Amino acid sequence: MRKIATIVFGLFASLFILYTTIFGLFTPVVQRGIFIGTIMSLGFLNRPAKLPQKLSKLVDPLDALCVLLTLASTGYMLYTSATFMDRIGLVNVNDIVFGIIFMVMLLEVTRRYMGPALSIIAILFLVYSRFGKYLPGYFGHKGYTLSRIVQTLYLTTNGIFGSALQAATAYLAKFVIFGELLDATGGSKAFMDFATAIGGRRRGGPAKIAVISSALTGSINGSPAANVTTTGTFTIPLMKKVGYTACVAGAVEAVASSGGSILPPVMGSSAFVMSEMTGIPYASIALASAIPAIIYYVAIYFVVDFEAARNNYARISEEEIPPLKTALKKSINFFIPLTVLIIFLVVLKYTIQRSVLYAMVSIIVLNIFNKEYRLTPKRIY
Repeated sequence: MRKIATIVFGLFASLFILYTTIFGLFTPVVQRGIFIGTIMSLGFLNRPAKLPQKLSKLVDPLDALCVLLTLASTGYMLYTSATFMDRIGLVNVNDIVFGIIFMVMLLEVTRRYMGPALSIIAILFLVYSRFGKYLPGYFGHKGYTLSRIVQTLYLTTNGIFGSALQAATAYLAKFVIFGELLDATGGSKAFMDFATAIGGRRRGGPAKIAVISSALTGSINGSPAANVTTTGTFTIPLMKKVGYTACVAGAVEAVASSGGSILPPVMGSSAFVMSEMTGIPYASIALASAIPAIIYYVAIYFVVDFEAARNNYARISEEEIPPLKTALKKSINFFIPLTVLIIFLVVLKYTIQRSVLYAMVSIIVLNIFNKEYRLTPKRIY
C-alpha cells in the first residue's frame, strides 16, 4: 500500500510541476500549498517512522496518519485562503488547530530527513516568539500571541509559504526533473566516462576523475548529496584502490560535489531563493557565479594533483580508461541540453520555467533514436 501511495503522490507531484511549467503558475498560495502538501506526504511515505521493535506494527498506521493530517491541514489552508483576506487579523479556532497540526507535521518530516537539530532550532525560535517578553535586555520583545504566530506562519506568504518555498516550487523542482531526465538518458554515466578519459591517465587520476565528474554532474543537479551518490560510488573506491586513504577519498569527493551548488546553469536551492528574495534574475546570478565556480574547481584540481605528487599515487590502469573520442561522442548529447538551457536563459532572456522546458524537450528529441536510452513510457514512469 505504501508503494502504491508513493507512486500516486510521485506521479501527481511530477505532473503538477510539468503542468505549471507549460501552462504557468497558479496563485502563490495555491501553487505552494499543493506543492508542499504533496512533497511532505511523499516524505512520510519514503522515510518511515522509527519505532521500537515492540511497536513496529504501528509504523504504517502512524505514517498514514501523518499523511492524512498533512493533507487535511494543507487542504484547510487552501480552502480558507480565499476568505482570509476578507477577515485578515481575525483568526478562528479552526485556523489555530489546523495551523498547529501543519507546523507539527512539517517539523516531523524535517526531523526525519535532516535530523533533530534543524527542528529543534525552529522550535526554539517559535518558543522565543511566544515568550520573548519574559527575557531581559536586548533579547526581550513584546511577545506575540499564539494566533498571531499561526496566522503569520500558516495563513500568509510571509512564513512557511514564503520566498524559500516559492523558489522550490517555481524553479528548483523543475530543475530536479531536468536533471533526472538527463540521468535517465545516461547523462551521469556519459559524464563519468568523459571525466575518466580526461583525468584517468594523470597522476592521482581517480581524484581528478572525481573533480571533473562532480563538476559535470553538479552542473545538472545542483545538489551535493545527489552528486556524491551519483559519482562517489564509483570514484571513492577507485581512489582507495590506487592508494588514497578512505578519509582523503571521502574528502575529495565531498568537496568536489559541494561545488555543484554554485556551478551554473543548475545551481543549488540557495541561488533560487536568492533570486526570489532580491528580485535579481536567476540568469544574472548564474553568470556572477560562473567565475568563482571555475576557480573553485581549478583550485581543487591542483590540490589533488599536489597530494598525488607528494604521496606518489598511481594512475588507474589503461583498460579502465575509455578512449577520449568515444567518451566525447557519447557525452555530446548531454552538453546540448545544457547549451539549450544557457542560450534560452542567458542569451534570449526567457523565463526560467520556459528555458528549462525547452531544455527538457531537447533531451527527449535527442534520444528518440537512441535505442539504449530512449525515453519510453516505462522509463518516464
